Amino acid sequence: MTYAAFDTHKAVKTLTAAGVEEAQAEVLVDTFGGALTGTLATKEDLERAGEKLSGEIAQVRGEIAGTEEKLRVEIAHTEERLTAKIETQGVELRGEIATTEERLSAKIEGVRTEIAGQDAKIEGVRTLIAVGQAQQLRWMIGGMIALAGMVAAATAGVFG
Repeated sequence: MTYAAFDTHKAVKTLTAAGVEEAQAEVLVDTFGGALTGTLATKEDLERAGEKLSGEIAQVRGEIAGTEEKLRVEIAHTEERLTAKIETQGVELRGEIATTEERLSAKIEGVRTEIAGQDAKIEGVRTLIAVGQAQQLRWMIGGMIALAGMVAAATAGVFG
């Protein structure tokens, strides 16, 4: 680093003109002048630092671009894997749904068969009831005929 120019003689003169003793002015200028010239940057120093920073910024931008590309590729691969997993899950779910539908259809068919059996039993009971009613009707008619015959015989014997 280059050091900025500092006119120590002029600084001593300015301090003594302000009323500071010459020995004190020399000590002050020596102490603060050394500190100033050691820490101040020149225009060239700033330009070199700016160029260095510009290079580092360009390097970081390149690294960021590389990282972005890597992330894009990784995201694309992840998306492909997820899409494949989703498709696999879809196939498995469709298979499970089809199996469940088949089991339910079989159970429904079993219930239908059971209902048909119950319907046949109900029809059998209806037939038995109808036969019973016909027999009962025959007995009632036979009883009425017999009763009518007895009434006729009784009235023939009484009136006859």
